[in-house]
Amino acid sequence: MRRLRYGVALVVVVDFLVAVVQMQQAVIERASFTRPSVTTYGQYAVTLTSKTDDDVDLYVRDPHDHVAWFGALQSGALSLEHDMIPGTTDPARDGVHELTVIRESAAGEYIANVELYNGMAAAPVTVQLWDLRGLRKRLLFSRRFRLVRQGEELTAFRWRLGSRGNYVGHDLLPFSILKELGRV
Repeated sequence: MRRLRYGVALVVVVDFLVAVVQMQQAVIERASFTRPSVTTYGQYAVTLTSKTDDDVDLYVRDPHDHVAWFGALQSGALSLEHDMIPGTTDPARDGVHELTVIRESAAGEYIANVELYNGMAAAPVTVQLWDLRGLRKRLLFSRRFRLVRQGEELTAFRWRLGSRGNYVGHDLLPFSILKELGRV
C-alpha cells in the first residue's frame, strides 16, 4: 500500500513539474517578442505582416460565419493566435505580425480581411494562406497591397475548401466583415 501511495505521489509531482516548466517556457516565449511562425497545430493558417508602426488587424471568417479577430480570439474552429500592436504588445520596430489558425477545416468559403485600425501612414501589407497539413507547410497564396487611411478595410482574398478539406481555389471579391460584425 505504501508503494502505491508513493507511486501516485511521484506521478503528481512529475505532472506538476512538467506544468511549471511549460508555463515558464510560455512566459519566456511571450516576453521574447519574437516574430510568430506558422508552426502550430491546425489545418490552415492566415498570416499578416506589415512594416509599420500603425495598428493593422486581421479578420478571418469561416463558412459557418465564425470570425476570429481581436474582439473574438477564439471563434468556432478559428483561433487568432497572435494579435500585435506595435509599441504596445511588441516593439514598434518589428512592425505587425498576426496569425490566425483554422484548427478544423470545413467545406465552403473563407474570407481574410485586413483593417488599418489605428494609424495615419499608408501601410504596405502582405497576407498569406498556408496549408499546415502533412509534414511540410505549403504557401498556397500570397497578396501584397496598401492600406491608406484609418478605418479602411480590404478583402485580402477569399478561398474555398472542398468536402475533404482541400484547397479548391480563391478570388479577390470584396466583402465587409466589419459591417457583418456591426463595427461600421
